[in-house]
Amino acid sequence: ESPIAGEGSVFYHLPKIPDMLRNGENIFVIADNGAQQYLYRVTSTQVVHQNEMKLHDTGQANIHLVSCVPSLIYDHRLIVTGELVGVK
Repeated sequence: ESPIAGEGSVFYHLPKIPDMLRNGENIFVIADNGAQQYLYRVTSTQVVHQNEMKLHDTGQANIHLVSCVPSLIYDHRLIVTGELVGVK
């Protein structure tokens, strides 16, 4: 998200997901690579300091979406994790 360049954030609504999960809502992410679509069910979220952020290969078909939180402050990251539930 860049107020200087006037660009929007692809993950603008990502910070709403932790509350949705706490409320028991199912959240799904569709990733489309132009040839196939992948459906993921969000399973967890966490906020970490930028220096503590580590992503690694779990050996599973997971997705990790990462955004700075709060908006326009760049020292913490929200990590949203989902598991693959379908391919189209």
